[in-house]
Amino acid sequence: MDFRKGDRVIYIGCTDEQVSWGASNDDPRKLLIEGNIYQIEKVESHTWHTKLHLRGVYGKFNSVSFKKL
Repeated sequence: MDFRKGDRVIYIGCTDEQVSWGASNDDPRKLLIEGNIYQIEKVESHTWHTKLHLRGVYGKFNSVSFKKL
């Protein structure tokens, strides 16, 4: 999926494996509420995964934990 700064996304939950994939992801289960909408502040694209930084939330999260609106 093609995520961009400013896109709105829904947090859909995650697994332990999704948190640990790609190293240095933060665990969204500790910071986000499943089903809530967030806005992307920054996108980090890597070869095998993408990390999202969300507006107003400290951390970076595996993009598979989100659905784009």
